[in-house]
Amino acid sequence: MSIQVFPKLGGIRWQLIIGSSMILIGVFTAAGLGVRQLTSSTLYGTIDRELSTRADRTAARLQRGEPADRAPRGPAPNRGNPYKPVVVMLDGTAPPGGDTLLAWDQRAVNMTAAKPVQTTRVIAYDEPFRILTVAFRQSGNVVGAIQVPYPIADIERSVQAVDRTLLMLSPVVLLIACAIAFWITRRVLQPVEQMTAAAERIGASTLSERLPVIGTDEFAALASTFNGLLSRLELAFAQKKRFVADASHELRTPLTRIKGVAGVALLGDQNPDALSDALRVVEGAADAMAQVVDGLLVLARGDAGNLGTQKVLMRADELAAHALSQLVIPGDINVDVQIAPLDAQLYGNESDLLRVVVNLISNAVRYTPAGGVITLAMTEASITVRDTGCGVSNEHLSRLGERFYRVDDARARSGPGDNGGTGLGLAICTSIVAAHGGTMRLLSEPGRGMEVMIHLPEGPTAAEIAS
Repeated sequence: MSIQVFPKLGGIRWQLIIGSSMILIGVFTAAGLGVRQLTSSTLYGTIDRELSTRADRTAARLQRGEPADRAPRGPAPNRGNPYKPVVVMLDGTAPPGGDTLLAWDQRAVNMTAAKPVQTTRVIAYDEPFRILTVAFRQSGNVVGAIQVPYPIADIERSVQAVDRTLLMLSPVVLLIACAIAFWITRRVLQPVEQMTAAAERIGASTLSERLPVIGTDEFAALASTFNGLLSRLELAFAQKKRFVADASHELRTPLTRIKGVAGVALLGDQNPDALSDALRVVEGAADAMAQVVDGLLVLARGDAGNLGTQKVLMRADELAAHALSQLVIPGDINVDVQIAPLDAQLYGNESDLLRVVVNLISNAVRYTPAGGVITLAMTEASITVRDTGCGVSNEHLSRLGERFYRVDDARARSGPGDNGGTGLGLAICTSIVAAHGGTMRLLSEPGRGMEVMIHLPEGPTAAEIAS
């Protein structure tokens, strides 16, 4: 029913209103039935206690051998109480010391042996009576029954009055239940309406706005969660904008150099040496563009989840040697390679981890002065690169993994083959390490160099891979 009907009535609002109304109506109905039952049980309970007391007195009198009451049953004037108990014998004879009288409820008398105590309702003298039938025993055997009557016309009228009152109150209860359900639903959904209105105002240009957080309930927690999501989206949008601007800037610079040099070369006749110099400039600018594009492609692969795949076991010493062979390291900088144990093996994508080592050492070379030392330490689950360069302050340290972020270029060492970097090296390392399920930590102090520590999950052994 909730799947087919409620959505046609307006969604969750009507579901809550109808559901709450039904619950409240059920509660009121149960309360009304409870009042009726309590009223009836109280009234009839009082009567039953009175009947039981009268029956006990009659039974006690018979047990003492006293004659049963001879007063006839009936409304004849001056004949005493017409509603006195009667004693009816099962064999049709007169009770001890009494007269043979008609039973108030002959069917109850016939069932006395099976049900020693019974309460029934009969109509006599055009009015309802409640009859208590109790077994009369002699020598342990049921020989008769004692029946005690009580007129219950007033009791039934009282119960009927309660029923009529409850029926008359039903429309009022229905209206009250619907009103309460509507009020509760409106109050419950008010934070949702406010969040919806606020969310409709939020767009790509207004991501700084937040949803209202009202109270401490589940809706407040939901609003706080959405606000956290908006904060992350705002940060992501800002990073994307900055990334596009930085990428455009990085590509515009070499393009400008290429266009400028090419334009000068095309102005007129140039001697071979000038043309050769122009081509070298164009080649260097193209290399710079290629480096930026290559870095962007790696980051795009990382964003798509395509890094860190096709993992293999590789010797750490071979990885270090391969990385150093790709770098141009000034002769006045000493590179110390430490592998422990000597046959240590790393588990990951070989080309990705090679790029990490190359980027870290290249970055260390850029900031290490003449006479400095770069240490490359590798174990089976870690890669550490330390340098004795200028180091960076905390304000820069926390941002070194951002794309295109560079520390003040004035502190970078210039040398052969060094174009100052693109600002993507550490961002690429961060993306690759994360894709391998590892962590990267940077420690540095101004004037005391930098240390980059990478921890990678341990991979399977060669024997496990072979099996």
